[in-house]
Amino acid sequence: SKVENAFLELPKKKQYREFMKRLGEQTGKEFKNPTVLVRKQDAALLPKHWKKKLASIKGGFVAQNESGDIELDYRLESVLEREKENVLALIQKTILGEEKK
Repeated sequence: SKVENAFLELPKKKQYREFMKRLGEQTGKEFKNPTVLVRKQDAALLPKHWKKKLASIKGGFVAQNESGDIELDYRLESVLEREKENVLALIQKTILGEEKK
């Protein structure tokens, strides 16, 4: 869909740095020294002291706590999937003026 395509184009936009910064701050509250799975081009957007492993993802990152048993999935594709219903309902209401039933 157009919404999904626009969301997955986010890494090419200026707002993406801010998006990654906010996710990094949130992750830092949860995990002191996480290991993150991240795209090569996004690694520099996250705190330097985090351990980084390169991954084939569309954007965002997956953070694991020090022991590796807890994970925060902030990949763009996962965020989109989790929020899809909310986003679609908002678009339907805003653009089409309809309430989702």
